Amino acid sequence: MVSSVIQGATVVILTAMGSMIQSVPFSRKSLPITTGMTSATFPTNTNVGGISTRFQMLRKTTPSYMDFIIHDKDSVLHHWLREGIGGWRLDVIDELPAAFSQAFFKELKAANSDAVMLGEVWEDCSNKVAYGQQRQYLCGDEMDSAMNYPLRAILFDYLLGRNDGSLTMRRFESLRENYPAQNFYAMMNLIGSHDVERALSVLGEAVCYEGMPAVDQSRSRLNDEQYAVGLKRLYMATLFQMTLPRVFRPFYYGDEMAMQGFKDPYNRRPFPWQDKVHQDVHHTFAQMICTRNAHMALQTGALLPADGRGRYHRLCTRYRRRA
Repeated sequence: MVSSVIQGATVVILTAMGSMIQSVPFSRKSLPITTGMTSATFPTNTNVGGISTRFQMLRKTTPSYMDFIIHDKDSVLHHWLREGIGGWRLDVIDELPAAFSQAFFKELKAANSDAVMLGEVWEDCSNKVAYGQQRQYLCGDEMDSAMNYPLRAILFDYLLGRNDGSLTMRRFESLRENYPAQNFYAMMNLIGSHDVERALSVLGEAVCYEGMPAVDQSRSRLNDEQYAVGLKRLYMATLFQMTLPRVFRPFYYGDEMAMQGFKDPYNRRPFPWQDKVHQDVHHTFAQMICTRNAHMALQTGALLPADGRGRYHRLCTRYRRRA
């Protein structure tokens, strides 16, 4: 499990690896799980540090497993709530059975109605089909929010010139129409993450191709012209992110320091703590955050698209006072 800080509260991430246990060499007696084992869908032999190990997959709806993770008073869920976390993010939630994620959500809300549950969903989560099953993520009994990768795709397609402003707004409005308002305003609107290329590298149009040697990926850097264009686009993406009235608006670490890189492991390099060159980038990000925090319309307002032509489209936000 990995922890992350959102809105000042710690959110624990339950990963798919959390649903695997090692059948040898340690004993399963250390876990209150004795049934429901299968190895049908996961490679049975893995070499880690020169040691060959065998893994078996758990049936995640096995009662003893659900008790261990969810229901018991000392379950994983309740342990971390007592430690003071503000919620959970379920990694690859579409690989969890609906019965499991719904039970997790119900138990979480019963223990703390203010606790947040996020799910990692790459597509429009209002009509997600996973493993042949229609999921019901936004029906009020499975999660509060999801990682908004569709919004990232819409925004990047616009900034890279693939779509004009009118088409971009139509795609954005289509996404908004599909989501209940409560979920739409709670989406985790991200620009970068550990699963995608660094935003600056994408927006600067770094050259990357299928089968690119690892050594070339590790050495790849934007040239001065690409960097200048990419940084401007990154600022535009971040400004859009900061001016959307939403709850979650996370930065992926290092974006505020103009870090570059392709997919894992090159998007997970250490944070450049000693970097003095990109302090201006850091300052610009800080200014945008301060602007958002200073204006209520950017926190609780409604987004109002204004008609535009061709490449450009105007957006404004309106603050709606509560009765």
